Amino acid sequence: MAKIHIDKWKNNKQTVPLGTVFAVDDPILHKSRGLGDTIEKITTATGIKKVVDTIAEATNTDCGCSKRKKALNNPNLLVNKIFYKSDNGVF
Repeated sequence: MAKIHIDKWKNNKQTVPLGTVFAVDDPILHKSRGLGDTIEKITTATGIKKVVDTIAEATNTDCGCSKRKKALNNPNLLVNKIFYKSDNGVF
């Protein structure tokens, strides 16, 4: 779970004290391990993921997002070898 440190936050006319740290489980804040993580970040930020999840829930089907993400995060894919290699060469 990622942590966000903010200087000031106003919500419903309430001010949160300076230096408050919030724990947030948000995929956008995590470092991408592969193309699948990057696609998840884009679809979450644009709202596509919420629409797909809503439709999948309404039709009682699996959207396949997690399988697709796992397949696209495969370290053997060329795009992941080029763009998502860690400092020590291991994912």
